[in-house]
This record gives sequence, structure tokens and C-alpha cells, in this order.
Amino acid sequence: MAETQEAMHFLDYWRVIRARKEIVIAVFLLVVLTGFLVTTAMPLVYMASALIQVKDERPDVEVWNTEANRYDPLYLRTQFEIIQSEPVLEEVVRRRELDKKLAKAYGYDMLPPEKAFERTVKLFSKSMRVQQYRDTNLIEIRVYLAEPKGTAPLEAALAANMVAQVFREQNAARNRRASEGALKAIEQQLEERRQVVEAAAQKVEEIRQKYQINVLSTRDQSDLTIEKMGLTRLEAERIHRRMEMEDKRATWESIRDMPADQVAGAAHLLIGDSALTSLLEPIMIVFLAVVVGTIVIALFLPLISIIDQLGK
Repeated sequence: MAETQEAMHFLDYWRVIRARKEIVIAVFLLVVLTGFLVTTAMPLVYMASALIQVKDERPDVEVWNTEANRYDPLYLRTQFEIIQSEPVLEEVVRRRELDKKLAKAYGYDMLPPEKAFERTVKLFSKSMRVQQYRDTNLIEIRVYLAEPKGTAPLEAALAANMVAQVFREQNAARNRRASEGALKAIEQQLEERRQVVEAAAQKVEEIRQKYQINVLSTRDQSDLTIEKMGLTRLEAERIHRRMEMEDKRATWESIRDMPADQVAGAAHLLIGDSALTSLLEPIMIVFLAVVVGTIVIALFLPLISIIDQLGK
């Protein structure tokens, strides 16, 4: 029963459409014609796009490596907003001279240059779309332009590429300024440390001069070169030899004034003298040879006499 009633409703609709088919066809043709005329009257809008890859730039050599592997989930979103910011758009309009081209095309070239420039920036901001691809670091820049006539496709393509180029240059400039600021801070700290070292070296030099300490000063340059290391070694050797000379002189003066009978008692003072030892060494060898020979002869003389008596 329900199916029969539904079929009757459909037939009723069909009868109504057949009865008024002229009106239905006229409305359909009117809608199609209106859409065609409106579409034909609308200006042609050309779209150009540029695809860029945005990565967090890091220096080749990490000075502070505490956060080398950190991930910033807001970095891409931040760069997404920077691309659409006024500094980027103003630089693109200025380089491509869009304020002159679009002002002439849209009829506001009679405005003052500052007003025309601001209006062009707003117009270009509305004509640009930025799209971020999901789960990637790729960002697409789209530019839609209908004017100027004849060159709108080329201007749209050049403007899209210019947006990518200006963004890259400004991003590199920001990173460079941050690096230069960090380097300047490091240089300032190094300068402060250098001043502290120079003050300490000045105090050391004052102490050296006060107590007449004979050392090489490295106050002028903090780094020790090979030449300075050699001079330092020679200076230490000179000081050592001078101390030995003074010691030998003191020993010689103490023995020179002694009487002859007391020189033997001062032999312990000469034992450590290598030069005197080398002079006395041959004499000691001859003396020991004489003593040993005398002992041997004294031992064998009685045996010789006994052998002579036994032979007789």
C-alpha cells in the first residue's frame, strides 16, 4: 500500500513537470545563459605557484651542542606566517615595482606614492595564498593576478618566485645577525678575559722586577712559539750553569785558604767535582797498581826462597 502511494506521488510530480515543461525549460536556459554571460564578463585571473622547502638552518660547527637535536613544532608555522608578513610583501612590491604597474592598471596612480604603495601591498596580500603540505616541510606560495593586461601571467610567476627569494634572503639575514650578535658577545667576553690576563701578567712583571727574578716575560704575547720555548730553555740552562760555577768558585776559595795539612780533611768537598775526579782517576789507578803489585811480591817472595832451598 505504501509503495502504491509513493508511485502515485511520483506520477503526480511528473504530471506537473509535463504540464509546465515550457516554464522549466525556460528557467534552465535562463540560468545557463546568465552563468555564461557572468563568466564571460569576469576578468581572467592567472595563478602562479612556487614550492619551497623550509628547514631550520644550523651552523656547520656546533659551539654549544646542548640542544643540537631539539625539534621545534612551531617552527614551520612561524615561517608560514613570516612569508605572509608585511616586510616580505613590501620588499616584493618594491623589487617588482608592482605599485606602479597595479596602480596604473586599477586606476589609483593619482594617489601619493606612499598611499599607492600601501594600497598595492594590501592588494597583493589579498592576491597571495600560502599553503603548507601536511606532515612535510614544504610550503606552496600562490599568487593570483588579473592585471596588468597581457603580462598578468608573467607578473604572477615572477611575483611568486620573488616572494620565495625575499623570504630566503631575509631568513638568512636574520640568522646572520643572530650569529654576528653571538660572535660579538663572545669577542667581548674574550676581550674582558684578555684584560684580566694582561693585568695578572703586569703584576707578575712587577714582582719579577722587584725581586730581580731572571725569567723571560711573555706579557706581550700570550702564545709561546718555538723560538720563545727555545729561549726559555737556554735561559734555564744558563741559570743552572751559573749556579754550578758559583758553587765551584765557593769550593775553590774555601780550599785555597786552607793549610796543607787540612786539605786532606777537605777531600769530601772535592768528591762531587767531576773535573777533579777525571784528573785524579789515572793517579788512583797507578797507586792501586803499585799497592797490589807490592802485596803480590810480598806474598810470593817466601815461596820463591823455599823453592830455592828445596832445589839445593
